[in-house]
Amino acid sequence: MSRDKKLIQFYLTTNCNSRCKTCSIWRCKDDLNLNPLVVKDICAQNLDADFVLGGGEFTLYPYRHILLNMLDDLGVNYTILSNAVNVQLLEDVLDKYNVKNLTISCDGIHHDTIRGIKGNLLHIGYILDKYRKKIPNIKLSYTYSKFNEENFINDMNFIKYALGFDKVYFCIAQDMDLLKTDGDVKPSDLKNILSKSDMLYDKDRVFIENLLEGKKKKCDSVGSVFTVYTNGDVVSCQSFMSSLVIGNIYEKPFNDIVKNVAPFDCPFDGKCNLLCQRRYD
Repeated sequence: MSRDKKLIQFYLTTNCNSRCKTCSIWRCKDDLNLNPLVVKDICAQNLDADFVLGGGEFTLYPYRHILLNMLDDLGVNYTILSNAVNVQLLEDVLDKYNVKNLTISCDGIHHDTIRGIKGNLLHIGYILDKYRKKIPNIKLSYTYSKFNEENFINDMNFIKYALGFDKVYFCIAQDMDLLKTDGDVKPSDLKNILSKSDMLYDKDRVFIENLLEGKKKKCDSVGSVFTVYTNGDVVSCQSFMSSLVIGNIYEKPFNDIVKNVAPFDCPFDGKCNLLCQRRYD
């Protein structure tokens, strides 16, 4: 089963001000940025799709104001991903534009150590306090890895009682070509997550239960989720098929690239355990 509409994710920039242990995008030495006019055209031709604006770090995308002005005029549904490292840059965006969906990375009480930036967790708390009522849909994205699995229960209690979130958007760290990740965990370790099932969205809970019972369903993202990299390459999956480029938006229109990509059985389905790739929201 696939999504009822497309999800298009943009890696707008290679610039990043985090130093995460579970991602290596920040190590990229090339200053690459997607052309905002091309991004706008893709959105205009797919008005019913959901869009994710990430990086690198979105607030370091040099054309963020140009792009958000255009997207607000189009009235499309977009989500901004941010690490909240630079509070001033994030505030500038949230104050000026009609941002309805914001997802902030938060890896628990040892977030600063995992993400490599001292004071980042305080910045996250500040942004949440200031914009919780203004932005309809704010989520915290928690990457479960070997760096926080021993503190998982404390992390969930902190997120619930100190930050005020009843649910957490989960990602599972694992080795991928794209991110060159560290800290990957085994499926057997995921029983730890189910111990705080009240913090899981229903789809995440069911996914993990099926995973542990050997009944994992086929990926519901293939054929309907697409990622556009900062060099213009388009892939049908941002995880294990990240190197299988199906086209480039600077050489061919996006809709022409994806029009013949129908749902299919992913050859990596048995290896991939990414919650973030297998969801509808």
